[in-house]
Amino acid sequence: MLKSWGHQEIILESLELLRNFHYNLDQENLQYICLRLSCKARSLYNEMSMNFPKVGEKQVVRAPVMSSVADVLDSVRLLLSWLERKPFDLTHAYHTVRTTLISLSLELATNAQRDTFAEQPMDVIRSCCDKLAHLADKVIQEFTDPLILQPASLDVATVRKRAEEELGIILESGQHGIHLVVETRMLNPTQGWSPVMKLFRSTIKQ
Repeated sequence: MLKSWGHQEIILESLELLRNFHYNLDQENLQYICLRLSCKARSLYNEMSMNFPKVGEKQVVRAPVMSSVADVLDSVRLLLSWLERKPFDLTHAYHTVRTTLISLSLELATNAQRDTFAEQPMDVIRSCCDKLAHLADKVIQEFTDPLILQPASLDVATVRKRAEEELGIILESGQHGIHLVVETRMLNPTQGWSPVMKLFRSTIKQ
C-alpha cells in the first residue's frame, strides 16, 4: 500500500500516459495538441474577461480559475513533451516555441498558486492565456512543416524463445522513452542484433 503522496502522483500520471498511449496513439499529432491548447487557453481567457474584477478591486484567484489554469498547464506539458523529442528538438522554430511555452507556463502557474503575493494575478493569468492561445494558433496556421500532421508511431520488436532460454540481450533505458541494446550474448534468439540498436518505444514479448 502506498502512503507517500508523491509516489501516488507518479503512478497516476503513468496510468494517464498509458491510457493516452493506448487510445490516442494513431490520432494525436502536434497540430491537434496545439489546437487543444489553443481552445483551453482561449476559453479561460474569454471566461475571465466576462467576469473580470472591477478597477481597483483586489484580485483573488478563485478555485474554478485555478482548476482551469491546471487544465491549460496540462496541455502545455503535453505539447512540451512532443517538442522535446525528435524531430522537433533540433529545429530553431520549435525551440523558440518551447522556450516561450516554458516562460508563459511558469508565469501562469506562479500567479495562480501564489496570488496573495502577486499584485494583479488575474491580469497576468488572462494575459498569459491570450499569449498561449496566439502561440498555439501560430503553430497551426503558419508552420508549414508536414510533420506537425504526423501521428506518433509504435515499433514493436518480437523475440521468440523457449522457456528455458535466456533472452540474451541487456537493455539500458535512456531519456524520452528510448532504450538501447547495449550487449548481446552468443547462441541466443537475438544473436543477429546490432549491440547498439535503438528501440523506440518498443515492446519485447516473450
